[in-house]
Amino acid sequence: QMHRPARDEHHGALPLGQTGLERRPHQGDRRPGVEGDGVEEALLKVADSYIQLLTPTRPDSPVAKYLDAKGEGMHHVGYRVADCAAALAVVKEQGHRVIDEVPRPGSRGTTVAFVHPKTAFGTLIELVQE
Repeated sequence: QMHRPARDEHHGALPLGQTGLERRPHQGDRRPGVEGDGVEEALLKVADSYIQLLTPTRPDSPVAKYLDAKGEGMHHVGYRVADCAAALAVVKEQGHRVIDEVPRPGSRGTTVAFVHPKTAFGTLIELVQE
């Protein structure tokens, strides 16, 4: 099983297609995502967590490829961690396949790393340090 630090809080991310942010009403904070990821995001605060809505800004982005292959829906689940590098090290020690070998900058000034869905119960997992 995947180790989860005791105080994890999570958020979900939904890719919404090229016009997803425009056609869905929300009261989120809409902003460009991380420049290299090729997405725009809107965040909906829910208690102490967020729902992150994503739409691709270019056809070669990972989210655009996901939408082409699977359509709209849940893309990944993020877990808030105190130390992204430490959490990533534990995940790797447990033999899980990772997408990011080292943490990288995320949106809103966060530090993130992704765990591959093939070794994470079929779900793309994001480790998020705020």
